[in-house]
Amino acid sequence: MFTKKLDSNDSNLLFHLEKICFIDSYWSLEQIKSHFLINSGIGYFEQNNNNFLKSTITEVELKGYLLYLENNFELEILRFGVIPEKRRTGIAHLLLEELKKIEKEIFLEVNELNLPAIQLYKKNGFQIIGNRKNYYKEKEDALILKYIPFKKK
Repeated sequence: MFTKKLDSNDSNLLFHLEKICFIDSYWSLEQIKSHFLINSGIGYFEQNNNNFLKSTITEVELKGYLLYLENNFELEILRFGVIPEKRRTGIAHLLLEELKKIEKEIFLEVNELNLPAIQLYKKNGFQIIGNRKNYYKEKEDALILKYIPFKKK
């Protein structure tokens, strides 16, 4: 298992994962490619060793990702997904830890009904700083969360 910075070469993998993680609201391949023109992402990969006719074939599979926007002062998480069978295994935490290494404030919006995600963010030091009324398709509010990095002296 390892994390790596994602780029436009990973667009097809991300599109496949988007369709699995966000069945009703996934980004199109064009949106993902457009994201990488000026923005970044981090992916979590696992190696799967499969024996086939006495030889070992090693495959690397993307299991989770986050896409973010970065400027001089802060980051904003735009997309964050982990395949369903790998949720609650620590992948999301690892991805957030990788993003925190950039040492900038991090913002994100999350559906007020997505309690597992809210719990994850709070556990990782995010605080609710506001909300957007009727933000989502079904009129749910979005909570705005912020992470402030610990400044080293």
